[in-house]
Amino acid sequence: RAAKHDPDPGHAALAGQAHLQMSCSDTGREKGSYHGDDDLWAVKLDGNYNMQWQGVYGGSERETMMQAVAAPGNSGFYLAGGTYSVDGDVVKPSSNGNDEYVVKISPNGTLLWSFTHGGTEKDYANAITATGLVAGVAYSTDGDVIGGAGNGDGWIYKFKDKKTTLNQKQYEYPEGYNGEVVLQVL
Repeated sequence: RAAKHDPDPGHAALAGQAHLQMSCSDTGREKGSYHGDDDLWAVKLDGNYNMQWQGVYGGSERETMMQAVAAPGNSGFYLAGGTYSVDGDVVKPSSNGNDEYVVKISPNGTLLWSFTHGGTEKDYANAITATGLVAGVAYSTDGDVIGGAGNGDGWIYKFKDKKTTLNQKQYEYPEGYNGEVVLQVL
């Protein structure tokens, strides 16, 4: 779903969803393991398109991949989307609904941390920047969602690290629009 320039010259990093059962062995190139349903998937290729590593991240329920970006300072990559899981790599306080899911992996694909934001309804991230700005859609009016109307509002927040949300804002979209609109203003 996303292909981003890797800070290493001549390399590419790609990210998407893995639906097939993947067995990530201990070859040093593969990170994580398939957890169930769809997981987030990332792969790094060298200049000749040979795989350097691949990884899957998520839990036993469905994860959706929306966007990936290189993190600042060649510190790895951010992956953003949504999750229904409450286990595996997903740290989530409740099992209600779909929450936004943000993952940080190292330059070699090792999971560094992940977090979820959301409430009891469907909430998901559509976009993420290297500076920690996340844009998505919130149907919740509770949990981490502050000030939402529950109508698929645009939801933008900035994070500092896996524990610190610096600020957030909700925007009510015109009828028929969703969080994809936010991608145009980033």
